[in-house]
Amino acid sequence: MGMIIDNIQTIVFRCVYCGAFHFEEFMIFDFSGKKQKTMYCKCQMGYVKMYMNHSRQLCIELPCFICNKTHTYTFTLEELLKKPVLILKCMYKHMEIAFLGSDSDVRHALDQHESSLDRVLDACGMPPSCVNIEVMMESINSIHDLAEKNGVYCECGKGHIHMMIFSDRIKLFCTACDNNLFFSTRDNQDLKYISRKKQIVLENSTSSKACTHSILTQKHL
Repeated sequence: MGMIIDNIQTIVFRCVYCGAFHFEEFMIFDFSGKKQKTMYCKCQMGYVKMYMNHSRQLCIELPCFICNKTHTYTFTLEELLKKPVLILKCMYKHMEIAFLGSDSDVRHALDQHESSLDRVLDACGMPPSCVNIEVMMESINSIHDLAEKNGVYCECGKGHIHMMIFSDRIKLFCTACDNNLFFSTRDNQDLKYISRKKQIVLENSTSSKACTHSILTQKHL
């Protein structure tokens, strides 16, 4: 009896534009003869591109919702057929951004991924109803990295900056005065806004509230 190879695979990725998880099925042998395939998210903006290179490796191009760069991954035919699940990670932040394998294994891996993120949220004291877990975590990391470079401070120059975490935003506030600032953490545009900051200055309450309103409303109208 010959060996039966199930070459129908599923890939799930998180769209860099709308933030939704998108599942697509494909057949490995469809890519013979240098064929390529581009599969789009339902929003028609996010995508994953697949093709076979000269070394007969399957190449996967995927825009990353964490760093906003496009990563390219290569897998041999042996890896694709023997490993139950292949995990695609951000090449800069090393967080999982996609899963590839049989449909049941991919869905199980995604469930485990979300469960582990929930445990991280709980350990960090984040709300269980967090709108976008990955964006929240990366936003906190970006602010912490900036603080380590003395890039987060209050104009009063007296107090320490503390952070409060809500389901869809982060609040920074000064312990010595009423100065505070909110950052929305709902989607990748919010993360991009935070990660591009060279410094964060908490100013007087009036200007702080105006800045808060701008950040939280203009991008989501």
